[in-house]
Amino acid sequence: MQYDFDELIDRHGTLCTKWDNLTERMGRSDVLAMWVADTDFPCAKPIQEAIQKRAAHPLYGYSFVPPAFFQAACGWMEKRHGWHVEPEEVRFFPGVVPFIGVALRALTAPGDRVLIQSPVYHPFAMMIRENGREVCSCPLAFDGERYTVDFEALDRALADAHVTMMILCSPHNPVGRVYTREELERISALCIQHGVILLADEIHSDVVYSGHKHIPVASTSPEAAMNTITCTSPSKAFNIAGLKASGIIIMNPLLRDKIDSEISRTHVSTPNAFAVAAYIAAYTQCEDYLDQMVAYLEQNRDCLDGWLRAQTPKIRLIPSEGTYLMWLDCTALGIKGDELHRFFLDEAHIAVNKGEIFGPEGANFVRLNIACPRQLMEKALGQLKQAYDKRFA
Repeated sequence: MQYDFDELIDRHGTLCTKWDNLTERMGRSDVLAMWVADTDFPCAKPIQEAIQKRAAHPLYGYSFVPPAFFQAACGWMEKRHGWHVEPEEVRFFPGVVPFIGVALRALTAPGDRVLIQSPVYHPFAMMIRENGREVCSCPLAFDGERYTVDFEALDRALADAHVTMMILCSPHNPVGRVYTREELERISALCIQHGVILLADEIHSDVVYSGHKHIPVASTSPEAAMNTITCTSPSKAFNIAGLKASGIIIMNPLLRDKIDSEISRTHVSTPNAFAVAAYIAAYTQCEDYLDQMVAYLEQNRDCLDGWLRAQTPKIRLIPSEGTYLMWLDCTALGIKGDELHRFFLDEAHIAVNKGEIFGPEGANFVRLNIACPRQLMEKALGQLKQAYDKRFA
């Protein structure tokens, strides 16, 4: 079916973090919400119908994960990413971030170091520290235009005997990189060489733009498969993050046993009453929705890039290969950190993510979510233009 991504839908009053929690999170509510990573698009019809069908039954007791969940996960990986996964290699968990805590406790020891590539999704560092491990930051290389992996620095960092796990964000949030097969093979090979487990957060894998292709790092070699834990979910692509359903793929039976033991200790392995129905519908009936949405997002990205170049040239879009989270380089404005964030919030009246939360390398940047109807994005850009001209033109 044909979907209308231009439709404006008022989300206020739904207890959504993005719009209803602005005062608590941003200090004001009179701003356009273009920050947290969910979309302002309605879910695909099959997902809505699956939830409505389940909701029509008046009982919402304990649920379990049926075989259809694992079959849906495997079918999606095979069809969309060319990766063969067996159902027994998939685990249900209510969310990727809480699963990272499980993996840290199951596979590392207190005081171990866990490598991340900053600037990167900030809950990685939070989970590492909150679980009694240390953050080892190995920043991406940035030449002013594009981010790449600094393989010499990565090799040195992984050689540290105290580094026992690496968390890879692929596609990368917030810089928008979709890594090539060669890059992924080199990352995996270095982890294997140094005896470091690779945990791959691939939650944004279904939002990839023309000319690029997501490759699951675990699919790059048999050795990579045995050393990698892959975190996936339809939550970002299909806007069902509030239902808390993810599929964790673990091909190594020894790692799987350790994870299973830790999951058992958490007692949070069962789904809410609607999660499984939505997950299965997304992965079995909604491919047309995804294709249309990604095409729409690509147009939003191109519109944003052209507009910034023409109207606010001191703010640059770092070329985005995937995700709907745009990384804006504001170095030429001459402000950074809190002052930069307050410019967007208090002068342009746009709620964005402050770049510094992703690591100190992000001080001159902000993260902007373009997963919204184009007229909403254009309204935000108009507000940005007024604030920019008043202060920087």
